[in-house]
Amino acid sequence: MTIDRYRRFARLAFIATLPLAGLATAAAAQEGANGKSFKDDFDTLDTRVWFVSDGWNN
Repeated sequence: MTIDRYRRFARLAFIATLPLAGLATAAAAQEGANGKSFKDDFDTLDTRVWFVSDGWNN
C-alpha cells in the first residue's frame, strides 16, 4: 500500500515539475540580441545585402 502511494506521489511530482522545466527553457531562449541588426526601407536596392534572382529556386 505504501509503495502505491509513493509511486502516485512521485508521478504527481514529476507531472507538476514539467511546466516549470518548460518555463526555464523558454526564459533561457529570451536572452537578447546577440547579432547586428539592420533596417532596409527598400528605397534602393543595396547589392551588398540583396540580389535580384533570375527565377525561382526552391
